[in-house]
Amino acid sequence: MLLPTSSKTAIKFEGEPEDKEAYLLRRTQKEIQIQRLEAQIHSCAPHPRLNDDSLWLDALNQSLTGITEVKDLQQIQRQLLQKFPHLPYPVFYNTNTDLEWSINHQGRIRVSFNGLKKKGITLEIACDERQLPYFQRILSDYQCFKRKDLPVPVPGGLMLLRSAQLIWKPIEGKGQPWNTHHLYLHCAINNQLWSKTGMANIQQELIQETQKQLNKCFAKEEQNPLTNNQKKNILRLESSLQRLKTFDIAYLNPFQSHSYQGNPHIIVGVAIGLKTPITIAIVDLQTQATLGFRSPKQLLKRRRQILVAKAKTEDKIRFSPRKKREITDYELFQDYLHKKHSNKHERHKAQKKFADTQFGEANAGLYFNRLFAQAIVEVAHSYQASVIVLPDLTNIREAIESEVRARAELKYPGNKTQQQRYAKDFRVTVNQWNYNQLGQCINYAAKKAGLKIAILKQTIKGSSQQKARQIALTYWEKQQQTQTPFNVQTPNNLV
Repeated sequence: MLLPTSSKTAIKFEGEPEDKEAYLLRRTQKEIQIQRLEAQIHSCAPHPRLNDDSLWLDALNQSLTGITEVKDLQQIQRQLLQKFPHLPYPVFYNTNTDLEWSINHQGRIRVSFNGLKKKGITLEIACDERQLPYFQRILSDYQCFKRKDLPVPVPGGLMLLRSAQLIWKPIEGKGQPWNTHHLYLHCAINNQLWSKTGMANIQQELIQETQKQLNKCFAKEEQNPLTNNQKKNILRLESSLQRLKTFDIAYLNPFQSHSYQGNPHIIVGVAIGLKTPITIAIVDLQTQATLGFRSPKQLLKRRRQILVAKAKTEDKIRFSPRKKREITDYELFQDYLHKKHSNKHERHKAQKKFADTQFGEANAGLYFNRLFAQAIVEVAHSYQASVIVLPDLTNIREAIESEVRARAELKYPGNKTQQQRYAKDFRVTVNQWNYNQLGQCINYAAKKAGLKIAILKQTIKGSSQQKARQIALTYWEKQQQTQTPFNVQTPNNLV
């Protein structure tokens, strides 16, 4: 129908009216999410580090006076319960030139850090066989970076290492902190620089980015005179651009790898949800047709043989080496979820009795996330897809918690006790999954297989299949609007 309005415009309503209950659910969810975010902002005020007991004594003296405000009481309680850190904070090295790499007479890789070399502190790298090729490549890049016989210096943006972090981690032991902790070096790398093809692509991207920065500086120069710092910045950018254009990547000796070329019109959309951890849709953007969907059960369809466990004997489970049964990865996944909920219940009972609460599941969650990621990449390769579109996982926990509370508030309006009980029961029925870790596993597996990754916001309406299809179509719409590859990210991967 057409409603009369002003002479400038007219409003035309088409389609079915929106569901009032769905709209009310979304509105309540956003209101609760805003309230929780406001509470987090107030609680995220920076707190000073306790280097001595002066702040603790001040809080103790303040607690002896009369306290009338709840906020003051909570602040004093937080200060009194704060523990004194016995280890230093992690040290971040944001550039790859802050670390110097070498090799000793025994053939072991050593590293020294900017600011510690003058003190003679040099550490040896102790890693497993899986990590050794990465450190060998980092050492090779640094040795090439220090060579003076090259016609053009090595650009820092083409070196595999991007940044590093030095951190202490606890281990089993007794005695002094250095006997109960190990020093770890976390290195962030750009996985695309591992191959020759990926290095050439990164080189072209850096050239384009540097040229854009130069064009912006020249545009400012036409409007106003440049300062001395801006002129130095232009000289630095021109020097970097010249090195990137003339440097031969063969000096860095990257590993050769086959470059995967997918169909640019085939996109894989990924959706996450409460009831279903992950759902994917394969969409042909040329015809707007959906080529297929995959649920967790279809993704984890690989079958394997496992040992059959006998009855427990003296708190141990014995396995028969001859008796095996066949099971799918999805059945293992369901067993893991059941065990996770069971351990949560047992942990709660143990806390009441002040007993041991170590009911962990080791790294089973990471294992299944890797299975999901590998299955998604295999499906993308089978359909010759070029891009995997992932949902934006920013504040995903807050969004899920807000949805649970919104459902409880609409189910029992005004009754806080019933709302809390309903929300607690609902959390038990849904999957409490590490979605950020799942996204990182998919990102890593896709980059390793030559697939591109795009990040978009997931719609809140529709089923899991509709959300997965819609996120793929949204990527195509954004790409058509910009006429350039949209939001294709290449994040670093941790070694």
